[in-house]
Amino acid sequence: MNKTLNEKIRILSLSYFLFLVLLMLSGGIGGIWSRVIYYLAFVITAAMIVLLSGKGILPEKKQRRFSYEKLRLTLPTVLPSVALVALLSLLTSFLIRLISGRYQTVDMGDSILTAIISHAILPSVLEEILFRYLPLRLLAPQSKRAAVLISAAAFALVHHSLYSIPYAFMAGLIFMTLDIALDSIYPSLIIHFLNNLLSIIIIFGMPLPLLIALSCLLTLSVGALIRNRKSYAEAI
Repeated sequence: MNKTLNEKIRILSLSYFLFLVLLMLSGGIGGIWSRVIYYLAFVITAAMIVLLSGKGILPEKKQRRFSYEKLRLTLPTVLPSVALVALLSLLTSFLIRLISGRYQTVDMGDSILTAIISHAILPSVLEEILFRYLPLRLLAPQSKRAAVLISAAAFALVHHSLYSIPYAFMAGLIFMTLDIALDSIYPSLIIHFLNNLLSIIIIFGMPLPLLIALSCLLTLSVGALIRNRKSYAEAI
């Protein structure tokens, strides 16, 4: 592992440590200040890393044209990835319930719109910038394996819950692998948002027609993955 990569890993690791400290502080305060510190954790960490670009730590982003091929490969991965993450989540909850007898509870409030903004839109955008975009630019050019493992580990630890860490780690592996393979954070951004959105819809009550439509789309997506498996194997 070369000196440049070691330096980037150290900077990213220290930044993530700061982020975790701020999150723990946020969880211990409560009230409106808890949310303020929560969002500041993302902003401060990202700003710290971006400011390092002047020292040559963060490479200049190359301009990329829209690629129909990347979009064609991205779309079929969305629902199967969401289904896999959801399955891992259910399996984790079942095992913890079996061992400890405790149930996982999630408070989404009374408004589905507020829940979508606070639990789907903001987390997916902020977390993807921090845990996928920055590793994609910082680490992936030197070591794709380091980018995948560090990104997934940090993403899992941020969830700081026995219910969430196992499936969050697996989701992090899937998300970062897809992003590196397709050279974009759009795959993980779409999957992350849709995963959170579907969780909210399930909690508030999923309509049967939507469930049927998603099942049909999932079947078509799996068929597309199998049909284009050589393209995915080459990308990965």
